[in-house]
Amino acid sequence: MALVRITQERSKIRCIEKHKRTIEALGLRRINHSVVHEDTPQIRGMVHLVRYLVRVEPVGADARPEGTPADGASRRQEEDGGPRKRQEAGRCGQDRRFPRQERHGQKEKEEGGQVMKIGQLKPARGATHPKKRRGLGPASGLGGTAGKGHKGQKARAGKGSKVPGWFEGGQMPIQRRIPKRGFHNPGRVEYQPVNVGALGGFAAGAKVDRMALHEKRLIGHGDRPVKLLGEGEITLALQIAVDAASASARAKIEAAGGTITLPAPKTRRARGEKKAKHEHVEGAAVRGRKPKHTERH
Repeated sequence: MALVRITQERSKIRCIEKHKRTIEALGLRRINHSVVHEDTPQIRGMVHLVRYLVRVEPVGADARPEGTPADGASRRQEEDGGPRKRQEAGRCGQDRRFPRQERHGQKEKEEGGQVMKIGQLKPARGATHPKKRRGLGPASGLGGTAGKGHKGQKARAGKGSKVPGWFEGGQMPIQRRIPKRGFHNPGRVEYQPVNVGALGGFAAGAKVDRMALHEKRLIGHGDRPVKLLGEGEITLALQIAVDAASASARAKIEAAGGTITLPAPKTRRARGEKKAKHEHVEGAAVRGRKPKHTERH
């Protein structure tokens, strides 16, 4: 009589109880588990009942049908492929329950290709979580309260339930409990320091300004103020134009025959002094207000 090999391809977890018992009666225990039976109408009827879970293929006459007497060691070797296949599966670090993946990995290794592909990258287990869908009722897994618990401020709807993270229930928050010290000066000017000894790379009589210092990589930004400091020595006469300079740096530059040009200091009105008003010149544009119709022509 002809023999057939029956292989379980899908899980029986969500099947009805009748189909589960049929799978167990055929001798199938897990996915990719195969058994050999005689091709009888009874076996065909059982297979037809669970045809969406199994795969049937004919086999040769040398195969032994399920249920024939055999020792326990032979039956275990037949189920898992024998000791050689178990040894290969353990050496490759792959599960023998997934032979397709095992064959695919061995094929790529034989071809010399890269096993990991960009399409196989995925987040680590537990790194991502599905979004909670509120208001789907008790059957959604979040209970009748939609995952918000029983009553309380955070269980209410609307803007009042969105409590800021720093709120501590009405007590003095941490940002007000800790002591304060110092202040931040909004008018502080942060200079880029340059020492006198670093100007030896310029030629005698050269003009040294922000752009020249930035090209020599002596400062990091060409649009920020620069201050000249007096560390080091210089023997070149340079024409230096910076935003500020120390007294020692000015003395060394002038002793070497160079010059330092600083921007004009800003003048401030004395306390109580009124701002000077500029008289309007005929034909000049009027600032601060819209020109009258008599001034437009």
